[in-house]
Amino acid sequence: MNSKQAHILIVDDAQDLREMFALYLTGKGYRVSMARDGKEGLDKTFGLMPDLGLLDLWLPEISGWEVLHRLKSNARTTHIPVVVLTGHIMAPPRECDGFLTKPFQLEELS
Repeated sequence: MNSKQAHILIVDDAQDLREMFALYLTGKGYRVSMARDGKEGLDKTFGLMPDLGLLDLWLPEISGWEVLHRLKSNARTTHIPVVVLTGHIMAPPRECDGFLTKPFQLEELS
């Protein structure tokens, strides 16, 4: 993925984490959008069609588990890689394309 053109959607209910991830990734040349809950994450994914999603599993409105399932079961979005970012489980969900356990080093995002 060419970082100068890639668009990443960060879906996390923690504003400080969203902003920290966004600051780091924009500094690496990525285009970044953010969503604060599962509903907004789904809406933005279908509207923006990002190249990659970073998804927390424990979200208000619609859980990250459900967001992941809906994205991977829809023909329009199944191709979008989704990396799960969470501190609450030890094994990655079967449908995700990558997995990072919080806390992690920011360099692991790039």
